Amino acid sequence: MWKKIVAVVLIILATLSISTPVFAEEQDTIRATAFAPVGTYMDDTWAVELRDCYTAENCEYIGYNRRTNDAITLNKPTLKTYDGFKVYDFTKNNYKYLTMWSAGYPETLYIVIINPKRDIVRVLELSLTDY
Repeated sequence: MWKKIVAVVLIILATLSISTPVFAEEQDTIRATAFAPVGTYMDDTWAVELRDCYTAENCEYIGYNRRTNDAITLNKPTLKTYDGFKVYDFTKNNYKYLTMWSAGYPETLYIVIINPKRDIVRVLELSLTDY
């Protein structure tokens, strides 16, 4: 559990340029679902479906607030890897949606939302489901 928390914090800090860990650009073509987050992840409030996230250019994020019926669609993120985590960096209206997934924890998706002032607005931990 602590390893996941430390990895998430390091990814956030690196993305905000507070720290400078080395990121490796994702260059491999992913060949199996076990190597990319695909499906619907949810908690009590949010359902997030990830489609075609084997490569960044086709990856699509569809978020749905189950309480308010608000929805958001994001696509074409940048993709980086760090300490076993794939980090999909989506941007919309100057907000960053860092979507983090690891093959070591394939049923969990972490999402960090960062506003234009670089403040962390929300951190979500979602579980894979058959939505």
